Amino acid sequence: MGRSPAIGFERVDAAARPQGLAAYLELVNELPAVRAYRERMEQALDLPAGHRVLDVGCGTGAESARLAASGLRAVGADLSIDLLAAARRQRKSGSEGLPVFTAGNALALPFANAAFDGCRAERVLQHVTDPAAAVAELMRVCRPGRRVVVSEPDWGTLAVDIDDAALARKVLAAACDLVPQGWIGRRLPGLCRDAGLQDVTIEAHSLVVEGYATADALFGVASGPLRALDADRLPPEDVARWLGALDRREQRGPLLASLTGLTASGRVPDR
Repeated sequence: MGRSPAIGFERVDAAARPQGLAAYLELVNELPAVRAYRERMEQALDLPAGHRVLDVGCGTGAESARLAASGLRAVGADLSIDLLAAARRQRKSGSEGLPVFTAGNALALPFANAAFDGCRAERVLQHVTDPAAAVAELMRVCRPGRRVVVSEPDWGTLAVDIDDAALARKVLAAACDLVPQGWIGRRLPGLCRDAGLQDVTIEAHSLVVEGYATADALFGVASGPLRALDADRLPPEDVARWLGALDRREQRGPLLASLTGLTASGRVPDR
């Protein structure tokens, strides 16, 4: 059915269908719950118009464009050349009032120290090999006294309404383990404080959806366990039982699934 959203973004340009990952990002961009927590991220940045903001892992550039439209000088950076090309096609780039898009690795950002008045990263740290190094890079390129804001899902909180609770715990845990940093959401406060950010705040937000197709497209409720099967993390009989349980639940009414994310914000200390 769908593609598990947490699988593949660490290697977009090597994917068989990178346009499918771009389409997933566009789907997420339209969700009211996502728009709501993005607005909270912007509020946490607390930047007046005209200030320079970095959007790390900008993907197809929707949030970079929104920040630019609010009056900020937005720069979107992403590791994927394919996603950056989509961002430039869809959002335009470089003119006054528009974002600038550039290639950049979250673990080694191509910017000078203190180059930005604020930095954000959303659904990026779950894909990197060293989240602490990525937070350190965000701090390095952010001006002292300004804020770094990061937001991540916690795949260990994925809940799916089926009748067999033991099966759900087993299958969802196996799918979570396929995400490079599946529990990153709950780690955000500690990561930020360990990196040296001050005045750290944390907020939780939930995304709740109904319907098998939507739950799979957004959360990979079917494709994630199938990947766990391919990776020998689940036996075939458990995956078959899981898929059957999803079908039976959908027949009684729309399948419900939810995922909790967390947003952390911290101030860069004076150097």
